[in-house]
Amino acid sequence: MDPQSNHTADDRDDDEGAILWVGGGVLLLVAAVLLLLYGVGAYGGFDPSDRHDLSLGDGAAMADEEGAEATEEPDPTEEPEPTDAPEPSEEPESATEEPEPTEEPEEPEPTEEPEPTEEPAAEEDAATLAEAADAAGLAGLLAAVEAAGADDLVAALADPDAGPLTVFGPPDAALADVDPAADSTGDVLAFHVVEGALAADDLTDGLELETVQGEVLTVVRDGDEVTLEPGGVAVTDSLTAGNGVLHVVDGLLVPPSIAEAAATTTAINDLLTLEPILFATGSAEILAESQPTLEAAAELLADAERPLTVEGHTDSDGDDALNLTLSQARADAVVTALVDLGVDADLLTAVGRGEDEPVADNDTAEGRQQNRRIEFVLS
Repeated sequence: MDPQSNHTADDRDDDEGAILWVGGGVLLLVAAVLLLLYGVGAYGGFDPSDRHDLSLGDGAAMADEEGAEATEEPDPTEEPEPTDAPEPSEEPESATEEPEPTEEPEEPEPTEEPEPTEEPAAEEDAATLAEAADAAGLAGLLAAVEAAGADDLVAALADPDAGPLTVFGPPDAALADVDPAADSTGDVLAFHVVEGALAADDLTDGLELETVQGEVLTVVRDGDEVTLEPGGVAVTDSLTAGNGVLHVVDGLLVPPSIAEAAATTTAINDLLTLEPILFATGSAEILAESQPTLEAAAELLADAERPLTVEGHTDSDGDDALNLTLSQARADAVVTALVDLGVDADLLTAVGRGEDEPVADNDTAEGRQQNRRIEFVLS
């Protein structure tokens, strides 16, 4: 064996022995530290509040102990002491407690609407329209209605439970020329009456009012001034009654159809005044020279819609009964002639008046000539 190699082996043996000694020492030192730590843990260790009593030298020892603790391995056979689990910290009430639900505001109870108070009724000027007309000085209106035989209208004006109606009352003077016996008089008076109660404030501009006669009145209002068309008749006063309203007007209201018929009769009568229809003496025979007059009258009647009366009149000469018969015969002759010229027979009625309605003095020849006449009258 090579001596060099033996030396190396010896040296290696020496080295290994030294390592064993060092390792054993380290193990002893670790065991001592563990015993020390165990003792400290068993008997309460030191109070951190005593740190101010430690010397600087002690700090180094503590550092060694901490290092030892870091390198100490726990004994696998020793069960660690159970440590008390930290009590869960109470969360703030605001985090755990749910906010109490806020009470919804109570819906206010529905308040009962006050019952509408009835406006006090306007004070009435009269119990009925008949009394209102009498109070307004319109006695002629009531008399005309009665004379015309408008019994239903008479009853309605006097009955407090009838209607209500709105009446436009013309003054007595405007009714003076109205013939109560004429068929058209009832229509004229009915043209002054509207169903329903219309106070003065209800008569607004442009308002169209259908009358009980069937034709229409139109209101024209300018501020407080109220007029009615056709005719431009003004409302001058208003009175209330239990069965309607009475408006006093300053003129007669004439339905358009009657106004047109009246214009036709006026035109024919004007024609006959200038060119009278001539008859043979004491006879109903029409003279040929009156033919142009008849043709002109027929032309005026071509568009007539309302019936007309053809009246025959005589002078006072002779017997009254004979004159009445003669006047009727002459009126019949004129109607026949006009129908032959194309006039509707239903529009014409012949009536003999005799000598009872003269228009001039029968004591003169000129007067007697004027009284012998044919006259057209609105029926």
